[in-house]
Amino acid sequence: MVTYVSRGTDDDVHGVLAGFGLTGDIRRAPGPDGFDVVHVTLREADLQRVGESRIHTALEASLNCEVHIHTG
Repeated sequence: MVTYVSRGTDDDVHGVLAGFGLTGDIRRAPGPDGFDVVHVTLREADLQRVGESRIHTALEASLNCEVHIHTG
């Protein structure tokens, strides 16, 4: 049996962030299992306005991969 896993794109990240009125920097890195881990850097002020858990959940659902949120 062959299984295909769909992963979201950087454009998907920008779309999710735009839905919250945010912008951020995106970096992808291979995880230990070979799948992408997406690192998103947001401004601290943005995380005070929109809860990190809401952003994190929306990004993981859209991208179907592990997401790490950083501030900078």
